[in-house]
Amino acid sequence: ARDLRLDGVTIHAQEGMGIVGNRVHNLTVSRLRVVPSAGCYQSTNTDATHYTSCTGLLRYEDCEFKGQGDDAINVHNFYQEITRRIDDKRCEAKVPLWYTHAGVLDDYDAGDTIELVARDTLKPERTYKVVAATPFPKEWRQELTLDDALPADTGKYYLVNATRFPRVEMVRCTMHSHLARSVLMKTRHVLIEDCTFNQCTGTAIHVGAEGDWKESGPCENLIIRGCRFIRNGRGDGTVDGACAVAVQLKAERKRVPGIHGKILIENNIVAGNARGLFIYGVE
Repeated sequence: ARDLRLDGVTIHAQEGMGIVGNRVHNLTVSRLRVVPSAGCYQSTNTDATHYTSCTGLLRYEDCEFKGQGDDAINVHNFYQEITRRIDDKRCEAKVPLWYTHAGVLDDYDAGDTIELVARDTLKPERTYKVVAATPFPKEWRQELTLDDALPADTGKYYLVNATRFPRVEMVRCTMHSHLARSVLMKTRHVLIEDCTFNQCTGTAIHVGAEGDWKESGPCENLIIRGCRFIRNGRGDGTVDGACAVAVQLKAERKRVPGIHGKILIENNIVAGNARGLFIYGVE
């Protein structure tokens, strides 16, 4: 799907995620409302919206989220397991079925730039170009030919498709009265501006690569500006005690510096728990 615009859509109830986008290029979402019907308490029972392996620009403007059971928006790619090293430059890779909410194989394209990521730190160690990619959707795997040699011990690493990290802009959006985090961001070049986060049980904005969910990757060039954080982070989804913003990662070695880079948080209002921010793993 390419160059889409959703304008004025309302979702009152869904037993699952409200919107799932996979491999979308350029999407503008304007005046989306994921809110319960009058007299009801829940809208979606999991994420209101969830995007995987997208490209281009994903922009939210003037949207409202209320009463969902998990994140208002989650944007990420996948950590792929190298399941077999065929030879120096060829391997088999996959992400397990139950991690891909779109329910389709997360396959690569020839020409994609992929990163070799250490499993224990989630730190990218080198990059490759995909020379050829053969998907086997029914077998839930793909075979890749790369432009250079793989390490001998591929079990220590994941693969991540660095081509499929979209830019994200969220402006003038409101998230209130829901379970878990509001924004879960695992991509590069992100602007969150003039948004309101009001009485959500979890941390309002969570920036974190999550190895356990196979959701990549580190965030770079993130700006959080002119937002209001009001009484969040007092229950489910609170990350490291932060009510407003948590920047971290889920890995065996958590506190390796330089995983995330270039983060600016300025001119926000935080009213709530004693700990507004909790940040580590940042250059």
